[in-house]
Amino acid sequence: MTAAPNTAIELAFIDTFVVRPKRARYCSLVVSPRLRPSFLATLHSFSDFDPRLKVTLPRRQNTARGFLTELRRRNPGTTCYVISTHADLDAITLPLESAVDEVHGINDGTIIICAPTLAYYEGERRCRFILDSQPHGGAR
Repeated sequence: MTAAPNTAIELAFIDTFVVRPKRARYCSLVVSPRLRPSFLATLHSFSDFDPRLKVTLPRRQNTARGFLTELRRRNPGTTCYVISTHADLDAITLPLESAVDEVHGINDGTIIICAPTLAYYEGERRCRFILDSQPHGGAR
């Protein structure tokens, strides 16, 4: 059974990381229990993130450990909220390390929200990156 979504976290995520022209549409989907599955269905190949906020890692760091290290460098919380096409992961809170280990390379169509300004996206075909709305040095 899927946990009840935390709509406040999901709306804040959309407002922070999705391009402005698409925000209202996605917000209307996540607040509706009937329409939320339509939002989840887009996550496998989601293309409406603000490209300025994407942080990709070099190939040698493109591992669960590499992403975990980079996320920790960016000061995440100790727990994360997960949005996923996979019912066993959707709308749950997990420790950061458990969330990354559970998702990286395995569960595409998943977003791990680490803090209001920091998230990790795992898409299809090894499309994965960090979303960070705060300026930091390092990979971009």
